Amino acid sequence: MNTDFFRFVKNILIYTLSITLIYSISSHFLDSDYINSNTFWLIFFFLGITILVHYYLIKAVHKDFNKFFRYFTLTTIVKLLIYLLILIAYILLGMPNRISFIVNFLILYVFFTIFEIISISKYNKKISK
Repeated sequence: MNTDFFRFVKNILIYTLSITLIYSISSHFLDSDYINSNTFWLIFFFLGITILVHYYLIKAVHKDFNKFFRYFTLTTIVKLLIYLLILIAYILLGMPNRISFIVNFLILYVFFTIFEIISISKYNKKISK
């Protein structure tokens, strides 16, 4: 489990660095209306959440593989609620550039969710053999 988890952390750090570089480069070429100043914090937020969820799911698979779907569904619902609360709070607090924040948030959500699903699918195939 530890080597698989550390491999995941290494891969997601490389992936996050790539996303950070893309956002950094695009922030120099795009208008500030498109790249929110909080985007870089969001990248690290998604990194932390993704690592925590992956760790929890790996532990859950080792406890009882048959309950994996239940754990995966639970973590997905909790993540979505946390993400929704963050978006609602940002809007209700009247923070600047709300639209760009929401768009950047959703783009990062899609990128990190795709990475997470691919990683956990590979891990499940490996475990189920």
